[in-house]
Amino acid sequence: MEKSNREARLRRLYNQDISRTSNSHPKPIPDSSEYECKKIKEIQELIPVKKIMGGNPLRIDTEKTWLENFEVIPRMDRQLDRLEKEGLSKLIAFLQADQKDEIIVVDYYNNLDEFYVMDNGSHRTTLAKVMGIETIKARVRPYEFKPELLEKKKRREQLEIEKKAEEERLEKEFPLLRKRISNLGLDSTTKKDSRGKSKEIYVTYKGKSIDYFNITCLNDLEKAFDELEVLESLIDARRLLTDSLLLLNIRYFKLRRRSPWYINDILDKLAKSNYFK
Repeated sequence: MEKSNREARLRRLYNQDISRTSNSHPKPIPDSSEYECKKIKEIQELIPVKKIMGGNPLRIDTEKTWLENFEVIPRMDRQLDRLEKEGLSKLIAFLQADQKDEIIVVDYYNNLDEFYVMDNGSHRTTLAKVMGIETIKARVRPYEFKPELLEKKKRREQLEIEKKAEEERLEKEFPLLRKRISNLGLDSTTKKDSRGKSKEIYVTYKGKSIDYFNITCLNDLEKAFDELEVLESLIDARRLLTDSLLLLNIRYFKLRRRSPWYINDILDKLAKSNYFK
């Protein structure tokens, strides 16, 4: 495979093996929600380059190897110009000395014992990785792992899973509710709220309002099915029973979710719309 101009130039200036970085990739940045960010240290300290595992995804691509990142990061040639002009020893001395401008800042994750360059320093740290330089000067921003934050994250993820499962079940069973309404010979129209979360069902017969359901969660859906079951039974009772038996049936359903005035109201609306004829 033909080497890029930048890689070929580095090999010419730095007579050492850099092929090891052609197989190793930067790692994704750890999830900071599991950590407590501490105050950044004021002093610059030498950190081991081998423990720099990745960095700002806008500059360091985890899909590419370290060597490939070296080849494509813009303005990397400035560092090669320094190497060519001043020599290897001065470049290393520069990387290991306190920086006055554009100080390298790395995040340190204590439970992983890993560094990630997030602010200035993507060019210098990538070059140091490729060249195998042992240490580099940087300011360190510590991230302290907190098990309780991890547990909180897991709970959030579990809630998201449960929420998604609930939404999927609502989407699956909502049409079944409308089908049962249709089986009664009634019409239904739906409406979502401004957030697109709740679904309202308006039950009508010949254009006249008969019932209403507001479905925002599984509990609402189960309640709607329960109430519809009551309505189905009362419609059957109204068609088949005498007035006295119907009254007994209404008293039985008083134990259910709907009150007698509501039941009578539904039956009256249906009767006035000639539903039972």
